[in-house]
Amino acid sequence: MKKIDQICVIGSGVMGAGIAALAANAGIKVLLLDMKSAQDPNLITKTAITKMLTSKPASLSHPSRADFITPGNLEDDLDKIRDCGLIIEVIIEKLEVKQDLYNKLLPFLLPTTIVASNTSTLSLKPLKAKLPEWMAKNFMILHFFNPPRYMPLLELVSDKNTLKEAKNIAYDFITHTLGKEIVECKDTPGFIANRIGCFLLELVLRKTIKYELEIEIVDQVFSKYLSFPSTGIFGLYDLIGIDVMRLISSSLLSSLPSDDSFSIMYTPLEQITQMIETKYTGRKGLGGFYRMQVSGGVKSKEVLNLENMEYAS
Repeated sequence: MKKIDQICVIGSGVMGAGIAALAANAGIKVLLLDMKSAQDPNLITKTAITKMLTSKPASLSHPSRADFITPGNLEDDLDKIRDCGLIIEVIIEKLEVKQDLYNKLLPFLLPTTIVASNTSTLSLKPLKAKLPEWMAKNFMILHFFNPPRYMPLLELVSDKNTLKEAKNIAYDFITHTLGKEIVECKDTPGFIANRIGCFLLELVLRKTIKYELEIEIVDQVFSKYLSFPSTGIFGLYDLIGIDVMRLISSSLLSSLPSDDSFSIMYTPLEQITQMIETKYTGRKGLGGFYRMQVSGGVKSKEVLNLENMEYAS
């Protein structure tokens, strides 16, 4: 079986950077690509690598692992993907944007290159609908969870047309090289985790607003008494990203019938719209349901009041 010794990750946001770091930790060379910047062609990916060195929880097992990651951009470095056995796309959750990227990759792909999307909600069928047959057979969904270094599971979505050899190579790389456990999912909206998890997050948010509950109390209940991670509900929402959660929910709404429980429960929230418009998109933005403030060299966590949209310690 062919071994993967170099991969390409396209998209250097929180998730893409995390996947790149995970591979680097395993001693795999990573080509990290993103949009080209005017002042420095590779500024976006260089910045992502710099952030890896200070991320919490740490995405790199040791600072030296950053040396396994090569920054690049989608205009000057596409020819380098020929050296990569696996390409993982981690860009915005919009079908047409992803399809445009795949078309851009086509001239530089080898017939044996495995291409995967890290999408958490878009179905495999439309993602590969416009691909040539040879590429479609090597295409699958590999959905990592955030943060990739610490979350053990990975959702894999394939279909009857996926080449067995390509799937076996991906399996071997994910399990033996990256040390993850694979859960095979059917090609349904949200797969397994997001179908359940996003429903819960959106439901709790709306119940919190309706019953005027305090965010930190809700999170304490979920983490202390219901065995959730320390992030609770709202800390997890911040980690995923307020804007990303809206895209995920929009994708689910477009795929699910109107009488589905998610469709019935989900209503647009003015508070979320305001947060996205003012760049309060969670940990990657100015803040989210929580934000960190520094005063006199001392960090303190502030919590959002959903009634007046103000922060308090």
